[in-house]
Amino acid sequence: DNLKKLDSFGRWVMQEMGDDSPGALLAPAPGDSGSLWIDDDNDREETSNLSTQMQLDMSVSIAQVQRFSITDFSPDWAPSNEETKVLVSGRFLPTVSKPLDVKWCCMFGDVEVPADLIDVGVLRCKVPPRGPGRRRIPFYITCSDRLACSEVREFEIRDVPEQQSGQLEREALLQLRFSKMLLSAHEGDDPKATVEWKQMEDAVRARSLSATSVKEMLLQAYFKLDLELWLGSKRSASVLDEHGQGLVHMASALGYDWALKPILDAGVVPNFRDVRGWTALHWAAAFGRSETVVALIAAGTNPSLVTDPTSKHPNGQLPSDLASAAGHKGIAGFLAEKALTGHLSSLTIADTSLNEINSMSATLAGESAVQEMKRPVDEEHQSLLRSFSAVRNATKAAALIHSAYRLDSFRRRSGGDGGEENPDDLGMQPTELHAMAQTIRRAQGHRDHHGRMQSVAALQIQRKFRGWKGRKDFLALRRHVVRIQAHVRGHQVRKQLRKILRVVSVIEKAVLRWRRKRVGLRGFKPDNTNGVSSDDDDYLREGRKQKEIVLDKAVARVQSMARSEQGRDQYRRMLEGSQSQVSFSTSLRRCLKLKLTWFWLPGSGYFGRSSHGYRLAGGICELFE
Repeated sequence: DNLKKLDSFGRWVMQEMGDDSPGALLAPAPGDSGSLWIDDDNDREETSNLSTQMQLDMSVSIAQVQRFSITDFSPDWAPSNEETKVLVSGRFLPTVSKPLDVKWCCMFGDVEVPADLIDVGVLRCKVPPRGPGRRRIPFYITCSDRLACSEVREFEIRDVPEQQSGQLEREALLQLRFSKMLLSAHEGDDPKATVEWKQMEDAVRARSLSATSVKEMLLQAYFKLDLELWLGSKRSASVLDEHGQGLVHMASALGYDWALKPILDAGVVPNFRDVRGWTALHWAAAFGRSETVVALIAAGTNPSLVTDPTSKHPNGQLPSDLASAAGHKGIAGFLAEKALTGHLSSLTIADTSLNEINSMSATLAGESAVQEMKRPVDEEHQSLLRSFSAVRNATKAAALIHSAYRLDSFRRRSGGDGGEENPDDLGMQPTELHAMAQTIRRAQGHRDHHGRMQSVAALQIQRKFRGWKGRKDFLALRRHVVRIQAHVRGHQVRKQLRKILRVVSVIEKAVLRWRRKRVGLRGFKPDNTNGVSSDDDDYLREGRKQKEIVLDKAVARVQSMARSEQGRDQYRRMLEGSQSQVSFSTSLRRCLKLKLTWFWLPGSGYFGRSSHGYRLAGGICELFE
């Protein structure tokens, strides 16, 4: 068969619009996998039909700047009734300086889907299910603006045979019914479970769920059952497997949000660590599970915990560091902001005036950081405004923490020299000492009556038998006795010191100078300890330096999130999820605090009171403590 290769879409545009059109830049190289081959006998008819189809289906808008060159993609076709994963390989053009900051997308006809950058020059996207019918659609790379920034290739949508499609649907329904029957023995007549099974069956019949999605949902249903059996067997949920991980760590890494609540209710603390010092938040951040991260933060997990130190990371890693290393900038910015605000809330600054000054300087620092972030980006998007708010909060929190550290360092250096705000030797402030003195006076005033009467009697005896002359003689005698005791004790100490000096001189002369031919103690000079900080001060100073580096890195994470469009979208979704969880938990606690609530009595025509909850007629709403 003599075959002739048809011109690509770029050459067709060049023929229709002339050589000066931007489509001339889109002609792929020979050997293109997306090109169409036609028979020699019918080339004119096929070309005419294809040209008409191109005019109808391929209304491609071409960007002025090309950023990506497609080398190959696989597969080059997809069934029309299910979602298909497509890998695109190519290279970034010199017009792209930072590929990670660009929100890449793939355009299949008139549908734009997000693409993930999984390696250098490799993108991954998913073709959504299309309508029935076999056809070829344009495929190209965009920057989330529906403008082609690469060559335009052809992608084929194939129709699945009706018999095969019906067979897949029947198999999925049979799998659902089979699983429902197996799990019915454990679920019982749970109305919630019945509704969930009914929704899954309707989705399969409507072909909105693929076979892969059905299998994943069934797998999660079995996991839920196994988890209930595990927790019901009275085993400790805090145990680790042979690899050093617990249930909460594996569930967080897999993104199983439904497993977190029963595991935490079983007694597992949110900050439970595995053998490497990773918490569930570390695993969720490393795998990019944004919803799991939001659930763990709502459960009380601390985002400031670090992993165990390693040779590569001697100071450990924060969850935000793991998320940033994996390319999840939205999660990294969200966790960094939570860590900064949480650290700030744990600090207390006693000086009100300094606190106000530091708050003002922190506000100015946050505003300046926001102004720096506003320059290269557009302010019209809602996610952009929220990311600016995150940058402002993070910068302000970091500035306040730095101010608290400087204030603490200043107080340590100043010591107790002049200044009523300096602490005493016990580390107590004057206000604390005054409060303690008042407490002691109050305690002395409430002594028992018997003790006060004894004190009065002793004072009267002293006044009667010791007048002015007797008191003077007693003080003189006491002064002489104390002086004699001091002389005697000094003489005893000097006698012991002479023995020690004699022994040391013999050792120094006989051993060090004569035997070992050394200088001895003649060249010994005591170290000057004035101005040298103690080990505690060195430890605190080094810890402060490391913490300041961590704070600066956290602020940089938030700013990096604000500069990335994909990171801003991810942060916006996480923030909305966090706010919805907070509002739900607040309303639920408010309802549970009600001791007496009203409920409608069906058929009676009036309301009644209940101390356990409220119930509306017909089972519309039911809430119990």
